[in-house]
Amino acid sequence: MPLKLLATADIHIGRRPTRLPTTEDARRCSAAAMWDTIVQTAITQKIDALILAGDIVESDNQYYEALGRLETGLKRLSEQGIHTYAVSGNHDFEVFPRIIESLDDDHFHLVGQGGSWESVQHLHEGEPALQIHGWSFPSRYVECSPMDSYTLPRDTSLPTLGILHGDVDVSNSRYAPISTRQLEETDTDLWIMGHVHDAKPMGQNKALYTGSPQALDPGEQGNHGPWLLHIGDDQKITREQLVLSRVHYDTVTVSLDGVDTLDEFDRALGEKTVSAVKDFATQPSPPEFAILRVVLDGATRTQAFRKLGYPSIVVQVVSPQDGNLELRAWHHAVTGIESETLMECLSKNDSYYLKEVDPGDMQQQLDLGDAVAAVDIPDGDNYLVCPRE
Repeated sequence: MPLKLLATADIHIGRRPTRLPTTEDARRCSAAAMWDTIVQTAITQKIDALILAGDIVESDNQYYEALGRLETGLKRLSEQGIHTYAVSGNHDFEVFPRIIESLDDDHFHLVGQGGSWESVQHLHEGEPALQIHGWSFPSRYVECSPMDSYTLPRDTSLPTLGILHGDVDVSNSRYAPISTRQLEETDTDLWIMGHVHDAKPMGQNKALYTGSPQALDPGEQGNHGPWLLHIGDDQKITREQLVLSRVHYDTVTVSLDGVDTLDEFDRALGEKTVSAVKDFATQPSPPEFAILRVVLDGATRTQAFRKLGYPSIVVQVVSPQDGNLELRAWHHAVTGIESETLMECLSKNDSYYLKEVDPGDMQQQLDLGDAVAAVDIPDGDNYLVCPRE
């Protein structure tokens, strides 16, 4: 029988988007507000079930903030007869078990609790309509692939949906490293995935990273929102992203070729900006804020000198005693403390949160002002220390 599902992950209730004009703007566009929007969308769309693929809450220290908001939303869904199927991610592995205890509602299902694979059936009008396979994080770090222990049989009479939170094709990850091959080799119809904040299909459309529904920083560019899944009588699944993010981050590249005057630059910048805004302003739910990073594409004196083979360029010589000169030290080696202890101390600071990042993106996000520091720990993981707003 046909089914209509709504799928999302990585809401991170407790966080707010960065680089907005005011604190009130950030509050109105918060991850918690997006959760409310997702619940209302599920009700309005009259879906059969909501799928949550982990990291719905930012971290354990946000439990009390998230509890009331989550419970209210889950109860609203339950009152409408909508079931919620969730797995825990690396951020909320302790939160969902507590919510089960406090909620006590048979419309909410935590699938695969404790790191053990579980199969559940979704019933429609009392009849089995969908098989769901899921696995939840049992702790913050899981260094082996959960797919290594995946042996659940498929009921061929039902469409089968997998729910999983993990790092695909990052073999040294501490966050449930999974290979695309492992996903492709299953007979599951579709894997709904969490952990990566950019939405993207994988494994010959066998899996889908839903991405974060609310863009939270300039590293989360492009369209963001939950996904509608339509399952037909033939068990085929179609998907459609509902672009609901209240903030749209993007990059606008302005070519400086042929630009010789300030007026020409203003015109080139205006044309690119208007074009970028038009692309998303006509969406059914356009964002309230567009945060655009402008990249000026053109040759500079520095590039010219480098092409000539000069390894270094002296821009200005100043005295170190100059009162107008500010010197900064960007790299510090922290000794005398274990990296786990350092990260634990940083994670307990209420003014900041830790965001795992690829090494190649650290400097860019520091330059954008989205973080006050970057941490490179010996095991190869990299984090940004970001202010809460």
